[in-house]
Amino acid sequence: MAIMRACDGRVDNWPRLLPYALWANQTMHSSITGYMPTKLMFGQKSIMPVEWTIPSWMVVDWMDEMNQEELLATRIQQLERQPEDVERARVKVKEAQMKNGSTDCIDCG
Repeated sequence: MAIMRACDGRVDNWPRLLPYALWANQTMHSSITGYMPTKLMFGQKSIMPVEWTIPSWMVVDWMDEMNQEELLATRIQQLERQPEDVERARVKVKEAQMKNGSTDCIDCG
């Protein structure tokens, strides 16, 4: 397990590392779906803590660049794509399970 490896032999460190392990797990791209779990759940990429220190487009003050109507329209478009992303991920998981001969297929009917 990754958290045990991160403990580097000091098993009593796992409670301190657990929040980081959970964050890392939810923000990693899945090799099967091609998406981060947080993107499938919320419809957008997660903002990584380092992005608050080294600004990326995810934390730019868009209020200076767009008015509220434009911001809302952009967010609506992002959220509208979320079901498509989830469906693409579901198809990829199904294909991977069929390829691997899994008997626990998601919607293999």
